[in-house]
Amino acid sequence: MDGINPALSPADLRLERRIFAASHGRDLTPEERVALERIRPPRTYPVRLAVQAYDGPIAMLPVAQLYEGMFPI
Repeated sequence: MDGINPALSPADLRLERRIFAASHGRDLTPEERVALERIRPPRTYPVRLAVQAYDGPIAMLPVAQLYEGMFPI
């Protein structure tokens, strides 16, 4: 969950992907539309973020990928 999109169950995610794969190149059937609206209901805007943006410093240690032996202990 990213604070905006709701978490989906694995079964709903598989069903959604199966519907999109089966409907490739054609319009969705009414049953498929109902299933997709149940899985991801239409949103009302504006969407409010659940977590505020972070404006502070970002640690670069994970980015540097330091290895053992690069620095003496």
